[in-house]
Amino acid sequence: MQNFRLQDFVQRHLNIPVFAALTVVVAIVYLPSFFSGFISDDFDFLHILVFNSRELVNGDPAAWDEWFLRSINGYVYFRPFGHALALVDFLVWNVHALGYHITSALMHILATFAVCLLSRELIHPPRGTPLTTSRTVVFAALLFAVLPVHVDAVTQFAARYDVVCAFWFFLSVFFFIRYRRGRKLSNYLWTLASFTLALLSKELALVLPIVLVAYDALYHSNDFFHIGALIRRYAAFALIVPVYFSVRVFFLGRVAARGLEYLGEGWQSWLDATVYHTFFPAIGDVTPELLALACLIALLLVLFAVWRARREMIFGILWIPITYLPTITTNASDYSFYIASFGMALVAASAINSERIARFAIPPRLRTAVALALFAAYGVGTFQWDGEYRRATEVASAIVDQVKRFYPVLALDARLVFVGVPDKLPNDILVYRSGFGAAVQLVYGNPQLQVSRFQKFPVWLDKPDRTFFFLVDHRRVSPREDIGRDLGARQKCASTQTPRVEWNFSTDAQGWEAWNELENLRVRDGALTMRAIGNDPNLGSPVIEVPAFNFGDIELTMRARAEQPSVQGKIYWQAQDQKDFSPNLFQTFAVNADDQWHTYRVDLAATGKLFIGDQIVRLRLDPINAPGEVEIKSIRVSTVCLTAQGTCECR
Repeated sequence: MQNFRLQDFVQRHLNIPVFAALTVVVAIVYLPSFFSGFISDDFDFLHILVFNSRELVNGDPAAWDEWFLRSINGYVYFRPFGHALALVDFLVWNVHALGYHITSALMHILATFAVCLLSRELIHPPRGTPLTTSRTVVFAALLFAVLPVHVDAVTQFAARYDVVCAFWFFLSVFFFIRYRRGRKLSNYLWTLASFTLALLSKELALVLPIVLVAYDALYHSNDFFHIGALIRRYAAFALIVPVYFSVRVFFLGRVAARGLEYLGEGWQSWLDATVYHTFFPAIGDVTPELLALACLIALLLVLFAVWRARREMIFGILWIPITYLPTITTNASDYSFYIASFGMALVAASAINSERIARFAIPPRLRTAVALALFAAYGVGTFQWDGEYRRATEVASAIVDQVKRFYPVLALDARLVFVGVPDKLPNDILVYRSGFGAAVQLVYGNPQLQVSRFQKFPVWLDKPDRTFFFLVDHRRVSPREDIGRDLGARQKCASTQTPRVEWNFSTDAQGWEAWNELENLRVRDGALTMRAIGNDPNLGSPVIEVPAFNFGDIELTMRARAEQPSVQGKIYWQAQDQKDFSPNLFQTFAVNADDQWHTYRVDLAATGKLFIGDQIVRLRLDPINAPGEVEIKSIRVSTVCLTAQGTCECR
């Protein structure tokens, strides 16, 4: 029975000319994507699929847990339907980018046709009006197909969850409208099924019941406040939502994770993003004046819609903030605007096809000309923007391909260090904001490779024969074998050091200052004495200037007394381009709190967090990490003696 109903639905609603036209339009404006590769997050997804493909196919619980439930690039997702579609893509296309882009384009076509069906239900032309003759309906779908704000969601494999979610979201609203008009149970069941699939595609679908309430209030105001009927209509949604959250808690261990938690950017940031994406790419930064103008335009459109009784325009205006509201908790991105952009397409199509403004009739030819101009402008913008995405994928591919050409074979545990890898192009299109390590491991087919990227080359002294350095300039990669040679020479000279800065506290504190949880800092009996009154006592050095590349051991002679015999000390350092000490830049050392003098040698280079070209300008010493008494006789900073010729000579 259900199969026949579905078949009847397809025969009744699948208008072949409209579907074909939408397919052609999408294929043209997204033509550059068919010649594109992968970028950024795409590689993180592919990394899991490639290196766990056999386990995923065989149903290995650990592999399924990682793919469907665990962290991808720091985010914990519960989007099983979207992940399942990506897995099918991989099984069909492997790592051939064309196949993934075909799937994404097809999903965009299906979502666009769902927009067409939904627009027709909202505009509700006279019974028997063919879909192809409803100008507003067709134009809303065509406009949605070519909106430039969709390029990220359609082109980037890792961002297609919004497209998949939107398809089910639009269908759910469509079936709900048909249910409200015809009271057929089958339509209501399709509404719930589509809503569930939308939730399993992306959590943005949680706002769908609010959209349905807005529709009810606008289109069925006569019986909207019939409490019994209202409860019956939304009881199932009230059940699905808590069940969904319960399932999230069961599988993820918590309701929210990165991707569904408040980040504190606030309403202003979200409002700016809403305006920006609504008018993208016609505007750049959202200024207060532009924001006020956008609000004024929205108000005028509402007044016009009320005056002309255009409920679809009011619904479209409400649709945008309602469906984009979840992004206030996370990142108000352009791909997350995919669902919200339907409201913009509906409002624009309805406004352009209005026959009158006030007392003035709008000639059909003028309306057609405006519609074609807007469609062409957006279409060209999408084509060009998609071309920029293609350029970003070419840059991403060129970088890893050059690395493979320089070193076709690497040891399984080799380390590759990169400086200058671009996060994005000048136009803000991502290249390698993330996923770079995964991309290098994929090109070598080796998940054990250690891939690191920095702004400066680190002073790494271990594994010199298995560490390779690269400088990236846009898409040009240059091996820096000289870095490896210099670091190798420095390591050989590590035992040849000379004092660079020394503080002997025989007369005064030598510029050292108590900063936190220290009392009675003074010089007594040739030592700097102090009392630690907490677990985070520290003092700061005067300004120094020591090259990080040559920075040797810090030697301090100290005695400490505390209730516990063994405590821990830390030394933090600050480089010339840091405004303050970083909580991640420190080296620890064990301290004997036995009230005896000990000399401690601390090697900052062993942390791997010193960088070539930096100047160390200040130190922070945490002598112990507990209350106690501390005396420091001397502190000495040495440098490794290394000449330009690589010889270990102190000059």
